[in-house]
Amino acid sequence: MLLVAAILTGLIGWKLIESVTAPHYVEPLIVNLFGPAQYDGAIKKQHVGPEWKFPGQALSASTQKFRFDLGYPPVKYARWLVIWTPGSKATSLRLVHMDDGPANITEIGIIEGTDHPRPTAEELIITDSINQLVSGHVAKQIGFQVKDGGDADWVIYSSRLEIQLMR
Repeated sequence: MLLVAAILTGLIGWKLIESVTAPHYVEPLIVNLFGPAQYDGAIKKQHVGPEWKFPGQALSASTQKFRFDLGYPPVKYARWLVIWTPGSKATSLRLVHMDDGPANITEIGIIEGTDHPRPTAEELIITDSINQLVSGHVAKQIGFQVKDGGDADWVIYSSRLEIQLMR
């Protein structure tokens, strides 16, 4: 191997690099924001009305706690992925972070509904928002809320965060 590398170095000017160590690597983290109904497949048609509400029977059904206060590495990439049938343009989902309680609910982003009659995958890139939370060093709940016109037949099949941590 060294002889081949030495010949190539002499012929075309390549230099042999003995070893390269990567100072960082990316570690995937997938967090489901979909609680008690997750294993039977869907949160269905709860007609929540025009105000933002957390779906499900309890707040923990659609939120997860992130202990940013304990130290997280920077995030290389993050997205919120939702697979759903919106049923109406009046139906929307929003990703939020908040303190326990819930208190201080703050919007990260919104996925707008459509009249699409079949399940669809929607994503929202949230890398900058997650990195702001990481640099804030405060524990936060992250979850999602829904609102509709009161008559939409929406179904949420999956809601999750996909985060690529830089280690």
